[in-house]
Amino acid sequence: MINYFLTLGAKKIKKLIHSLFALKDTPKKIALSFAIGVFISITPTFGLHTILALIIAFVFKLNKVSLIIGTLLNNPCTAVFVYAISYKIGAILLNAKLNVVDNFSVSFLLHEGFHIYLITWLGSLVLAIPVSIFFYIIVKFALEKHKNTKAKEVA
Repeated sequence: MINYFLTLGAKKIKKLIHSLFALKDTPKKIALSFAIGVFISITPTFGLHTILALIIAFVFKLNKVSLIIGTLLNNPCTAVFVYAISYKIGAILLNAKLNVVDNFSVSFLLHEGFHIYLITWLGSLVLAIPVSIFFYIIVKFALEKHKNTKAKEVA
């Protein structure tokens, strides 16, 4: 059963990656749009990733499809890890002493939830910058290589 879902997820990811290569835009713009989508996906803006991506794409005239695909990097399968790492980074930077794991309860979340969210926000910003730059470089390189390969085939 787990293999079925992993295979299904891998097929979707492969399809999304192929759709990046089919976009009619410059590799730089597609990669930038994708990287900004990845950045958005790492922030703890639960349920608003697509809306934020569309607004940013519209305001800055970026590639909407690439931006939205980038927001899919963080999904229900990866969110727990991304937000846990973000929280840990934020807690280290702020020297926060909240013990979320040992004190996890509704009462704890009601009293400390906003602080946890702010700590996670800070950590997510710190995490999102290098991850987004990494994906910008990788996507731009792959798209340029693909474009050059297609140009050689035509010539």
